[in-house]
Amino acid sequence: MKSRNWAIGESVVVKAGVTDPDTGRDIGGWQGRISAILDEAEILTIQWDSLTLKSMPPALLAWREDEGLSWSDQHHKDVLKNSGQNERYVSGIFLK
Repeated sequence: MKSRNWAIGESVVVKAGVTDPDTGRDIGGWQGRISAILDEAEILTIQWDSLTLKSMPPALLAWREDEGLSWSDQHHKDVLKNSGQNERYVSGIFLK
């Protein structure tokens, strides 16, 4: 992967066709903001926005909790900058 020079707080969208490694569920199009950059391999922690969280089925949220996994964020590197996102609600505040 070519270095992207990601920034904390940058808005991203998961690439089309990407599946959740824990469930095999298609998560292409899920959106959020970068909350951490884990290493030089550019694995990013994505804090999902409210629209993505609302689109998650309750059974998925329950399963992730049962497995001890977070449902509010996730590690990914298959994302793109989301330049079309103007303002979305994330973690209790509006971000521009």
